[in-house]
Amino acid sequence: MSQHENFIADTLLSFHDISWKTEDGKSILHGVSGVVQAGKVMAIMGASGSGKTTLLQILAGQRQQSEGAVRINGEDMNRAMKRYLGMVPQEDVLLPTVTVEEAISFSAAIRMPSNVSEEERKQLVEQQVADLGLQSIRSSRIGDPRRRKGISGGEKKRVSIAMEMVHRPRVLLLDEPTSGLDSAATHQMLKLLQDLARSSNVAVAFTIHQPSSRDFHLFDKLLLLSEGRTAYYGSARGALAHFEAVGHACPEFTNPAEFFLDLLSGFDVGLEGKEKIISSFEKSDAHRVLEEELEQAEEQRSRALQRASSSADKRKFLANEENFATTFTEQFVLLFRRAWINSTRNPVSARAAFGRSVTMGLLVGFLYRGVQFTQASVQDRTGALYFVITTQIFSAQASMRIFLEERDLFFRERLAGAYRTSSYYWSKSLADTPLQLVCALVFSLLGYFLVGLQASLAHVLTYCLSVIITTLAAESYVVMIGALVPDDKLGVILGPLGFALMSLLGGFFLNIESLPVWISWLQFSSLFRYSFAAIMQNEFKGLSFTCSPEDLANWVEKLDEGTKAHVMEFLHLIPCPTPDGETHLKRLKVDGMSITWNILILTLLFLLFRVVGFIALYHRSNRMLPKLSSTLSPDKKTQ
Repeated sequence: MSQHENFIADTLLSFHDISWKTEDGKSILHGVSGVVQAGKVMAIMGASGSGKTTLLQILAGQRQQSEGAVRINGEDMNRAMKRYLGMVPQEDVLLPTVTVEEAISFSAAIRMPSNVSEEERKQLVEQQVADLGLQSIRSSRIGDPRRRKGISGGEKKRVSIAMEMVHRPRVLLLDEPTSGLDSAATHQMLKLLQDLARSSNVAVAFTIHQPSSRDFHLFDKLLLLSEGRTAYYGSARGALAHFEAVGHACPEFTNPAEFFLDLLSGFDVGLEGKEKIISSFEKSDAHRVLEEELEQAEEQRSRALQRASSSADKRKFLANEENFATTFTEQFVLLFRRAWINSTRNPVSARAAFGRSVTMGLLVGFLYRGVQFTQASVQDRTGALYFVITTQIFSAQASMRIFLEERDLFFRERLAGAYRTSSYYWSKSLADTPLQLVCALVFSLLGYFLVGLQASLAHVLTYCLSVIITTLAAESYVVMIGALVPDDKLGVILGPLGFALMSLLGGFFLNIESLPVWISWLQFSSLFRYSFAAIMQNEFKGLSFTCSPEDLANWVEKLDEGTKAHVMEFLHLIPCPTPDGETHLKRLKVDGMSITWNILILTLLFLLFRVVGFIALYHRSNRMLPKLSSTLSPDKKTQ
């Protein structure tokens, strides 16, 4: 048996004097202690706001305690040892387009070390599918109740549990696993957790609000919290005797869980009575049992150290384990594959994007169809090109919705230590690109040839390159905004607002030189400025425009009556307003930089937005993670 197997064979999770305060100093937990043993089930109960979820997050290594210690077999929690824990949140955050089996297989592939064979992974997946009763829905897509029918809420919870159990954790923690389930499904879920604890020798702890009397007797241990303090810890069966000993016997035919919560709410006994119940725990036999269990936890630590060849060897073994089970490359491939499946199995979004591209392409094509080389065509060409850029940039806002929808899934998996932020971000960026580019090219080329713009290969390729880079830069911008903002609604507002500002500063609506200094500098971040300049130069350079009497007459018609009379006498002497494309480019002030430079700057903005988005997501996800040590602590006694 390896050192790893020796160390985790009979896992014992202990927590010692856990306290936690909010940033403004409000105390949520006050010196809470307890032990979760392998093969046993512990329920954490308490009224809303009692600190149940906060305690569970601390035990899972997802929140840093203010005081106290969390230990596995006597060793302080660290990043490597987090891999021996599974955490199932209250809300089941799952990808709706994948099947049940694919979701579990993905978790196994990305959270199991590379030295685990493919065959062994498949066996683990099969075992979880069987253990959690998922055989009948293994090929069903998880689904999203808002859009497509999928599996039920109870089935989603079992899938979430299977995704945690498949990487063989030694401790399984669950936040309100019965939330939203009916009484029959609740009992089935709790019985399932009891069976998992027994059959897999896993230590199971979960929060629960108010179980039925039948369900209450499935618990091995019970931790009752009231306003962040321990009101009772011990065997679930011994809780009735404890409260009877302090003067509160549970009436016959009353649900024990309901009775305990009523007592701790203070409605029946008042605030003074509730305080007496809480303080009496420290003097009770149950508290003495807790102290004995904490001492046994320390002895468990010593036995674990003795089973290893030496304390130093064991510490070196665990300290050298990677914080992630798989490498960046392995994670990238797995995440790319999942993102690609999600994209291709979402036909509604794909069809909507493609349909929008075709519709808008036909619209611009028929509005400006068959432009000539007259003076009127100058405005038509300019309008068509700006319409293309505007439509393509604003359509990128759809990526904001997709990114925000998946952001919760990313945070949940990142908090569980499944993969690196970098592997997720760059794999998703790559997987989303093909559909974006296809839609961009369909829209722009459809309009390009219907309008009748310059049809040489060089002009078409330059135009396509400009549109592609513009599309990528716009997509990068909305992803950056999505990574920066803390609120989904704020992201939906800021995305279009930023594009609107860029459009105003793009050189089409405003004379940039007339802007005040304090705002004119924003023009340099405008995608419209560089994209518009690139495709305008590509189209107008080398073109000559006719200047017929009708063109001049149309121009004269725009003048006031007095000026018109004088101008008509000298109409034959008036030069053509726009004899060639270069004149028009100078008039719009889009001739300053070459096409190459404009495309290069667009490329730099694309990279800048992507990198800033990654940095924002990286720091935001890291702020969610507690500051756990990456190595084991030195030997020390329980304090």
